[in-house]
Amino acid sequence: MRITTPLVCLCLAMPLPAFAQDTTQSAPEENVPLTEDVRSTSTTALQDTLYDLIAMKHAAHQEHWNVVGIEYYQMHEFFEELYTDLEPYIDMVAERKLALDVIADGRPSAVGENASNAEPEPTETQGSDAIDFLMENWKIVSDRLYERIDATEDDLVTQDLLIAVTALVDKQLWQLRAHTK
Repeated sequence: MRITTPLVCLCLAMPLPAFAQDTTQSAPEENVPLTEDVRSTSTTALQDTLYDLIAMKHAAHQEHWNVVGIEYYQMHEFFEELYTDLEPYIDMVAERKLALDVIADGRPSAVGENASNAEPEPTETQGSDAIDFLMENWKIVSDRLYERIDATEDDLVTQDLLIAVTALVDKQLWQLRAHTK
């Protein structure tokens, strides 16, 4: 099909639909929830939580692989449950950060530099030693989460997510503690 010049001119002279003519559309940053100050506090809390959750997942996975001893099977399965249960929360925290228009950072190097909790040594570990190590780390993260909950009082959605994360971490902390009694 060949378009003639008069038809092209006629198409260019036609008015655009109203939605295509709107030059008052908001800039993308105006379409982000909350004020910049509130978002800044929330995204900092979310990023710190993301680092901690990823580090916790890797610590539990490391212990899952390297636990030895009479309680091997029970500990191996338990540690798998710990890291598996963290995975959806890692995703929710990262996506909440994106909803506030800030990129989520889960790079291993950044996690290693910024997580509140320590890394386990890459060595065979008795079940009770692995439990003690994870319990100490879960307690550190739990304490930090309560601080972040307080800091995000002006962003109830982020605060609610942090409360849900804390509920899981505290449940897992109780399960770890129960092994020591």
